[in-house]
This record gives sequence, structure tokens and C-alpha cells, in this order.
Amino acid sequence: MVFETGNSFIQAHFDQESPRQGVCIGYVEGVTDTLELLQQLDGYAGPRVCIPPEATLQQRMLVVIDYMKNHVGELHWPADVIVVNALCRASSGSPTPLTRRC
Repeated sequence: MVFETGNSFIQAHFDQESPRQGVCIGYVEGVTDTLELLQQLDGYAGPRVCIPPEATLQQRMLVVIDYMKNHVGELHWPADVIVVNALCRASSGSPTPLTRRC
């Protein structure tokens, strides 16, 4: 896993010296793509997002960073769970947030 927790994600994002800083945006894109693919499967009962086609990757990244800043109590959770929670909240306004993965 590229980012174990939200803490490692946000640290890499704000660390200008980190070689992983650029990986953050790719991570958000990967989680987004995976979630959108899963939603197309029959019987998928997990979290759902509806990202407008005009929403840029940069906008999704800002949504995730904003969510992390406003939910610091979750930063020890797995980064992918936090990204999904952020996207769910942004796309629906009333998310069914995940809890941390076992």
C-alpha cells in the first residue's frame, strides 16, 4: 500500500521535499477509478459516488485534502477509507461513511 494511513498521505502531500508528494494525486485517481469500476458490478453494495464528468482530478484532490483537514480524528485510518469517505460526502452530501478497515 502506498499510503498506510491518512497521516502518511497528508504528510506526503504537504512535504515539498517528499518524492511521494506527486503520488498523492495518482492515489486519489486510483481509488476513484476503483470505486467507479466496483459500482458497475452486479450486486455491489458498497459506498457509491457520483462524480460529475467535468470534475477535475485536481478538484477531487482538494475534496480529499479538505476532508482530511476537517476530520483529523480519522487520519490514523487507512488512506483509502478516508479517500472514499471524502468522495462519498462530496458527491452525495449525506454520506454513509466507512469505518476503518479491519
